[in-house]
Amino acid sequence: MAAFERISCGIPQLDPVFDNIRLGDNVVWQLSSLADFPYFVNPFVKQCVADNRPMIYIRFASHAPLVNEQAGVTIYELNPRDLKHSLLKFAKSLPKKGEVFATYLTV
Repeated sequence: MAAFERISCGIPQLDPVFDNIRLGDNVVWQLSSLADFPYFVNPFVKQCVADNRPMIYIRFASHAPLVNEQAGVTIYELNPRDLKHSLLKFAKSLPKKGEVFATYLTV
């Protein structure tokens, strides 16, 4: 897997708009409602799983999860009340330097 490799966002009509997503990109959505996130998150997760790409969901919010447990998805639950400690613990568990993975991060 090459750094900056193009991957699909899971919505074919959006891929040309983004010129695809590249591994390492940060994709930030500003939406009016949390209820709108699944329209973007679910296709992305489905695409990662279909492409056999590791999907890592880092969760530290009080709302319902945006990504469900399933094969091909790793979910990390961080404690929002002790986020600094949780992030340090998480960082120590990351894959070795140089390994690339698709990440969806939400707050």
